[in-house]
Amino acid sequence: MEKVHVNYLYCKTKFEKPETGVDFHIWNDFVVDMHWHDYYEFTLITKGKVDYDLNGERVLISVGDLLYVKPGDCHGMFSYDKESWQHINIAISEEMLKKICAGISDDFYNRVCEYPSGVYSLGSKESDVLKERVSMQESSLLDDVASLKIWVIMALSCLLSKPSNAYISNSNNTYPKWFLDGLELLKSEQYISQTGENIWSLFPCCYATLCKYFNKYVQDTPNGYFQKIKLQYAKKLLTVSNLTILEIANEIGLLSPSHFSKLFKKTYGYTPEQYRKKYSNMKSQNHV
Repeated sequence: MEKVHVNYLYCKTKFEKPETGVDFHIWNDFVVDMHWHDYYEFTLITKGKVDYDLNGERVLISVGDLLYVKPGDCHGMFSYDKESWQHINIAISEEMLKKICAGISDDFYNRVCEYPSGVYSLGSKESDVLKERVSMQESSLLDDVASLKIWVIMALSCLLSKPSNAYISNSNNTYPKWFLDGLELLKSEQYISQTGENIWSLFPCCYATLCKYFNKYVQDTPNGYFQKIKLQYAKKLLTVSNLTILEIANEIGLLSPSHFSKLFKKTYGYTPEQYRKKYSNMKSQNHV
């Protein structure tokens, strides 16, 4: 089956009171399409069940589940079997989260950043405390930034008390599904001739965020990684086809054969012509 890429929506920071760096909502039966944003988000399910998708992994969540989303995570919330649900949502800018964490300890923000985004199941007491704190001040909570900050600290305390292997988790050792799917698309013949500028829209985040993901998971830049894929494909064509060097350069989206030759030699130690000849000689010797 052919993979179909969905360009997830990027939600710009639009807090009701941007100067506070914090936003708050209680939603009822609110379907949230797949999206990503540049701020942190904490969501507590307070009623019913709902399908939740985080970075391409979907799970059924219910009352007492705390959702922790970092900048760049792709996520969405969808109705489950027409069941009614409710959730509390608090969003916080990176700058404000740093300030809150600095008031707790010097390394608290680093701990928060290192903790995997995901779904964490709270105990009934923890869930009730978070829910009740919002219920007591629901109508005025947006005007009470201090209370919102306290709620975030309480949520973080609950989060960090849980094992880091949440039942949906974007851990440091696991490729997010959307990232893995994007890497597979880069390797397909459909995209091998494209330029980087045209290809990065396959990934549901801005280029700066994408660079962070590439550095984290493949220890390379997006352009560097894509160039290696192109050259590997060219290497294959040199051994299994009769295409000219110019035609192979065009196949991988390089209009200049000389540029292609320089890149190839820098990577493999041979020019394309030398590599083809070397492979041909080895093949002939094996058939003697």
